[in-house]
Amino acid sequence: MSAHGISDQGIKVALEKLASRTSSDLCKISVDGDEPAALGAQAHLHLFRITQEAIQNAMRHGAASRINIYLAPDPQHLLLVRDNGKGFDPQQYSPGMGLQSLRQRAALLGGQLKLDSEPGRTEIAITI
Repeated sequence: MSAHGISDQGIKVALEKLASRTSSDLCKISVDGDEPAALGAQAHLHLFRITQEAIQNAMRHGAASRINIYLAPDPQHLLLVRDNGKGFDPQQYSPGMGLQSLRQRAALLGGQLKLDSEPGRTEIAITI
């Protein structure tokens, strides 16, 4: 999906379509919240790719059965992805888990990624 395709339909609609395509009997994905204010096409693309990677990590590594995506209209708190997977110790993660890519994309937005994980829960927040 291109940056303009995501931007044309809105990031919320793009994430709802991603959730619909990715959800299964083993893992339900929901999208809540409102369209973030005044973000450009590249920002939409970065948020989409961050969410896509977070979903893949939660399903592949965390064995999550539930993933909640929340979009905030406040540009300071753009995105929250929370899952009920097995969790991990963020201090011990391997760059191969995709977290490095998530941090880089957050930095390209002018923001940062906050990661919180423990057994039974992982939460990724993008703030600017």
